[in-house]
Amino acid sequence: MKDIIADIYSKHIPLKIYKKLIPYYNWELLQDYEQQMLVELYNIPTDKLEKLYINKELENYFAQICLNQLVNKKSTFNKLYETTINKAELTDYEDL
Repeated sequence: MKDIIADIYSKHIPLKIYKKLIPYYNWELLQDYEQQMLVELYNIPTDKLEKLYINKELENYFAQICLNQLVNKKSTFNKLYETTINKAELTDYEDL
């Protein structure tokens, strides 16, 4: 499991999403966001994580989790940092 998480996290998906969606660069918030996304990755059940990884779906699944944490008003990250982005304002976030 640790190898899968290290592999997927080495692709810097949270960093790419954050830089694309947050209109200002806040280093401290970025660090908190990356740490929270690592927690979210660890919270995926092992069997589901392995299945997604084998089917080459984990990267997209994790990207959607990262995106939702920034967009969803009720997400763990937004409850802590209030960084909600209006989903209607997003463009081209699928190509991250």
